[in-house]
Amino acid sequence: MVPNETNKSILQRMVSRGGQKRDALIMSVAKAIRLSIPKTGKELFDMLISKIGVVIEKPSSDLLAELVIEDVLLCLLEGDEERVGAALIAGEVVSGLIQQQTIGTVSLPKGTKRQLTQTDPVMCTPLVDDLFKQVALMLEEDNDQQTISGFRYRACFADARAMSIALDQNEYLISRLTLDLSAELNMILCKCSFELSQFEQLSTGQTLPLPNDAFPETDFVTRTGEKIRTGTLDQTDDIRA
Repeated sequence: MVPNETNKSILQRMVSRGGQKRDALIMSVAKAIRLSIPKTGKELFDMLISKIGVVIEKPSSDLLAELVIEDVLLCLLEGDEERVGAALIAGEVVSGLIQQQTIGTVSLPKGTKRQLTQTDPVMCTPLVDDLFKQVALMLEEDNDQQTISGFRYRACFADARAMSIALDQNEYLISRLTLDLSAELNMILCKCSFELSQFEQLSTGQTLPLPNDAFPETDFVTRTGEKIRTGTLDQTDDIRA
């Protein structure tokens, strides 16, 4: 698991056409989203996606443009009965999803931020489509299902102004998702040299002695062997951490 300060987090806002919604709907949608996120990540990308936070709001449409942040993918969603919505996917999440699908792992960000490209929606929007589908299936009331179901990706907005023009209803149901895309990290406590004859004598379960000064020089590496950083392990109640 990536440390908290380097967690790949995502601020994804899914906007669906509102109207007068009941407070019960807001509560049930939030719960359904929390339950759907891990399932969607595993089935689509074979990766662990966990929720850090889910917040539901109902702001007026004139405040939608304020939701747009820098380095975000602006996606137009179309629903049944000519309903229109949007999904805003942060650039960090876009990078994480693409890494998972191309190299099979999620690396920590470093250096210059990756620029968004025209092919990014193809790689990332299945997450949005499937999440809407899974959430709708979990909602118990038919009216709730009709509110959420049917939304799917159709195109990308050129900018925040284009999004504001398209979303012209008085009120929208907005879900803010902060997620953790977990990257697998391994620790290399130390490196020791052995003669080939010594290796031939090793057996399963055998304990190897480690140098006394090994833990201050612990390397954290990805599944592919890329070194992320060097850290220090300490001991609390006979447990190394």
